[in-house]
Amino acid sequence: MMIMLKNIVECDSQTLEMDEYVPFTIEFGSKPLQLIYWRGGDGTLSLIEIGLNMKSGAIHSVSLVSINPMDVSETKEQYTKSLPEKIGLPIFDITDWNVNDTSEYSNRFQDEFCSGISLAIGSNFLVVSFKNAEGPVQYVRDDQVRFGFSQKGELSTLEINWLMEGQIEALKKAI
Repeated sequence: MMIMLKNIVECDSQTLEMDEYVPFTIEFGSKPLQLIYWRGGDGTLSLIEIGLNMKSGAIHSVSLVSINPMDVSETKEQYTKSLPEKIGLPIFDITDWNVNDTSEYSNRFQDEFCSGISLAIGSNFLVVSFKNAEGPVQYVRDDQVRFGFSQKGELSTLEINWLMEGQIEALKKAI
């Protein structure tokens, strides 16, 4: 099951890293004491990891660790804004997680490896889409990162907008 939007909060900072080894990592705010992780992809060639505050469900990080090159598409189009958006960061619903027992490291992860992902690369943006999720009807945006949510509130896309040419090239090398 995809992770679901619970609420929206303000963010105090954001960092984005792109290099030739990990396509991208984004961190929001300061690191909480303990994180839990939702991981999606196909379980073999693609992996995206989302770090959440164990107490609140607030997003802390997103890393696209790997992507199947067959699930990558490119376009020369520029970023264009569409659909309504709210400013802030998502808090995800973690009520079904066993956050009271993190003595076992494996309890910190919830895997959704049947939820393949695709990556679209534009001239100044990228979009990660979760194949099993319905398309977005609204966005939550913090600076250049937008989270797309379906009608049911499930995470369906992640966009990074207003990228520089060097960042796009680093992303392509990591794939």
